[in-house]
Amino acid sequence: MTEYEKRIYNAYLGATKRGQDLPYKLRQNFVDFEDTGDYALVQRLVKFFSTRKQIDVNEFFSAPYEIYDDMGHLTLKDYVGLKACNWYTTYKAETVKTLDDPDTIKKILESFKFIIKFCRKNNIKSVEDYVKFQETGKMYPSYILHVKNGEVIFQVFFGYLHFEKYFYQIPRHDLKLILGDIILNMSTYRREYLMSTTAKKVIKKGVKMVDTLLTS
Repeated sequence: MTEYEKRIYNAYLGATKRGQDLPYKLRQNFVDFEDTGDYALVQRLVKFFSTRKQIDVNEFFSAPYEIYDDMGHLTLKDYVGLKACNWYTTYKAETVKTLDDPDTIKKILESFKFIIKFCRKNNIKSVEDYVKFQETGKMYPSYILHVKNGEVIFQVFFGYLHFEKYFYQIPRHDLKLILGDIILNMSTYRREYLMSTTAKKVIKKGVKMVDTLLTS
């Protein structure tokens, strides 16, 4: 068993115990752990995190306990499905301090950098085309998956005038499944965007910049 696999397991252990206000000690002895069913789940999580470097491992495991007061014990199996991604996506959306906070502005700028890089790689020529773009073999538009994976902050899309027209073409049940409570808080996020000062200007400028750079 690798040291990284051990770290993943102990991150899970610590988060679930702290989330339930229970005492705990990190596991030191992993003898015969590879013979248990949990080892296969740890391996799946290692693969998951290795392809999503932007996800904070500790935040991923603690997310459900941060957003729900009555969350009980969670097994490793609870963290290998789409529900766990929803918990993390919701947690990240809810922990945005304000759109005008310097840390959030930084995330907005990083989101546009990611969008430009992705669009150039896939020969996408505008923000509108990016919102409509769906990779072969994927069930949903790419931008939805980018939000789910924490690569793009959701609020940047309010800077694109026709965003919600395309957004709501996806069945609401699917949106809830992928993005968690973000779909339930759309009006709040929209209001925060409209009431912001710096962030709204940065987002509007960012959308125009993306279109300009992709066509130049």
